Amino acid sequence: MRGATILRNKRPPVFPLLAPTRTRARTVEKNKGVTNDVKSILADPLLVAPGSGQAGLDSVAGYKLRIGSPALNAGVPITGNGGSDYWGNPVSAKSAPHLGAWNERPITK
Repeated sequence: MRGATILRNKRPPVFPLLAPTRTRARTVEKNKGVTNDVKSILADPLLVAPGSGQAGLDSVAGYKLRIGSPALNAGVPITGNGGSDYWGNPVSAKSAPHLGAWNERPITK
């Protein structure tokens, strides 16, 4: 697939916007146009424990955001967004949500 990046490791797939910096940098290098997006985030998303997800829906707590994450309040409000994130936390249709599956207060670890 043209322009796609395939992660060749044992970690579960992640959203490209929240991929670790080194993986995202390779994507930017291969897809020269990505850097033209002024809203693109190329920094470490500061996930609690990326790559810790296992089989089962309850094993993905490592993908929550820590304090200082550039993904905090970086989303775009969407009307009719379903009203809650993966864990059931409220997601506003009027104020900027976090990027990713977690929309609650950041983790302090």
